[in-house]
This record gives sequence, C-alpha cells and structure tokens, in this order.
Amino acid sequence: MTILSELNIIVKFYCKQPKNHCRTGRVNLQWKTVMRFLNQTPADKLTDFSGRPYFLWDCKLTRAEFEKRIAKSEDSEVRAYFAAKLLRQAKPDDVFLFLTAQDIADLWHDMLPYLGKKKEFWDWLLNILAGQGYVKR
Repeated sequence: MTILSELNIIVKFYCKQPKNHCRTGRVNLQWKTVMRFLNQTPADKLTDFSGRPYFLWDCKLTRAEFEKRIAKSEDSEVRAYFAAKLLRQAKPDDVFLFLTAQDIADLWHDMLPYLGKKKEFWDWLLNILAGQGYVKR
C-alpha cells in the first residue's frame, strides 16, 4: 500500500468522524495520526548485512554515513542530492525515517534537478501537507 492510498483511507475515515468533520472538503488530520498509518520497513530489513540501506543499491554508503550526508550541518548541495536520492528510490513511507515533511519542503528547490519522475508525487504530497498547515512552502 502506498502513502497515497493510505492518506486516502485516512481522509475517508476522518470525514466520517463527527469530531473531525470535513470543512469544504478539507480534513484536519493530525500528523502523528498519519505517521501511525505508514508502513515503514522494519529496521532489521532496512539495511543489508553490510549496513547499506536498500535504496542505496548503487553506492556503498552505510546508514550512518547516509544520515551524515543528509544532516542539516552538511553542504546543502550534497544534502539535496542525497535527500532527492532518498525520495526517488526509497518507499515513500521510509522517507520519513530520515527526513521530516518540513525538511523536504525546505530542500525542495535544491532537490528539483535530482528528483526525476518522483517530482510530481512529492509536489502533490507537499501541497496537501501545506494546505493542512503541516509544512511551509
């Protein structure tokens, strides 16, 4: 199940609830509630025997090295490249193990050259999250 179908299920559920009613087609989702519905890869299956995450199949970086490259203190170009690689190659649910939605929004313009076909999906998701007030674009 993808994050798109999971969000649609959550939206339909919340629209049926009296205390979280829809106003003009919008739902006031709690981000923590949305995160509970994600189907993230278990930690023991996220990396191979050498510590490399499944989405870094084409480079030899361990999870710790990858996390250093996308840390806020790193060079912005390097951070944008590896964040875009994460958005491109990881399951959408797993992206949120490494980045927050606001991190993605903050890096958006730097990541655009590297996103490829995934750009439309992430743009759509950020627009939904911005509309709900979870991110500032």
